Amino acid sequence: AVRSLRHHPCIALWCGNNEIEQGFVNWKGDAWSDTQMAASDYRILFDRVLAEVVVAEDGTKPYWPSSAHSPRGDRADFNNPTCGDAHAWSVWGAGEPFEFQRRWNFRFMSEFGFQSFPEPRTVASFTLPEDRRLNSWVMDYHQRSAPGNSTIFRYLLDWFPPPRDFDSFLWLSQITQALCIQYAVEHGRRIQGRMDGILYWQINDLWPGATWSSIDVYGRWKALQYFSKRFFAPVLPTLLEDSDDSTVQIHLSNHLPQVCRAKVFWEITTACGRSLESGYLEAEVPSQSNAHLQTLDLSRYRNGSPALPLPSVLPPPRAADRDLLVWVRVEQDGREAARNLGFFAKPKYLRLQAPKIASRIVSFSGSHAVLELSTDVPSLWTRIELDGIEARYSDNFLHLHPRHPSSVEIHLPTPLAVEEFQKALRVIPLTSLS
Repeated sequence: AVRSLRHHPCIALWCGNNEIEQGFVNWKGDAWSDTQMAASDYRILFDRVLAEVVVAEDGTKPYWPSSAHSPRGDRADFNNPTCGDAHAWSVWGAGEPFEFQRRWNFRFMSEFGFQSFPEPRTVASFTLPEDRRLNSWVMDYHQRSAPGNSTIFRYLLDWFPPPRDFDSFLWLSQITQALCIQYAVEHGRRIQGRMDGILYWQINDLWPGATWSSIDVYGRWKALQYFSKRFFAPVLPTLLEDSDDSTVQIHLSNHLPQVCRAKVFWEITTACGRSLESGYLEAEVPSQSNAHLQTLDLSRYRNGSPALPLPSVLPPPRAADRDLLVWVRVEQDGREAARNLGFFAKPKYLRLQAPKIASRIVSFSGSHAVLELSTDVPSLWTRIELDGIEARYSDNFLHLHPRHPSSVEIHLPTPLAVEEFQKALRVIPLTSLS
């Protein structure tokens, strides 16, 4: 295996196994059982033999015996936060809120995730019209996690209004998945130096169905894959809200090989886009680091507003939160490099209005288009698609700001006339899914 794969440039290290140290080794004894292997045999294979094979057949990349693995102290403590890598499934498996991922302090997050469904075209490949409901025989057959569908739906309803129809459920499941991973990755980048790596499970699929992937079996990008382009981008602004003291921290993470010098613009608006407060600052962030740039005080907008009177493990949102959005944009050399959005109330509570979105073709060559999108009110997680066309988009599921248009490049599989392109173009805001 090493001999056949060693030339691939994508290999960062060789890992002996997945999760065998996670309860399948008898570390306290030297006997086999129905569920555990002897520690002595484990060490022969995974600590010595495979390590020697990697050195002999490759010799350029390190060897790691298992994932998850704690290289110091008790090896049964496979998710030791002081060393090694961790697999954390406390959200998907244990039902914790997405926000609890901000409590993680592992050194390297090598596996965590959340499921979503593929898009309607992919679901149509394995269903008949009568199968297209969440709990049909065929939909359950294409779900390999026993509590999967109910878990997706429970979290979806915790964040968004009920989907309008089956297709809307598929799309909202993708946004829910992407939000989960975004919470974890942005937290990981804010505590860089403590957590210096993060990998979500998983990138692609073996078959069509509800899975943890960000790209489905046909190569179609889910919302998570577009989100990952943004939250793994070299320069990333993030917003960290604190309901207890009504503040929002502005952070800037820099993964460039050099210092990042940028202007960071922030704005507090209502849900319909009316500007309440704004400002900007000059930032200089060293390579491979995160900087806490500024803390915004939103108490004047939130104080005196009643909180939602429901028991919760998190601070409940206040009524005023339904009408608060916090935007951040990063400019480098006079051009927008990144943007992000923060809020205190979950999207299901926000007083979002149905937007009027205008699309303008900036350039068109038949097989390539640049599209500019503008809106009259904030339009969150806005999706672009070309009806019946397998196009590639430079970005998607966008937060459209009423005063800052967004541009997207679209690559077409075969040349089209501009009239055909315009006829096929669909721009779908979040508000149309519920």
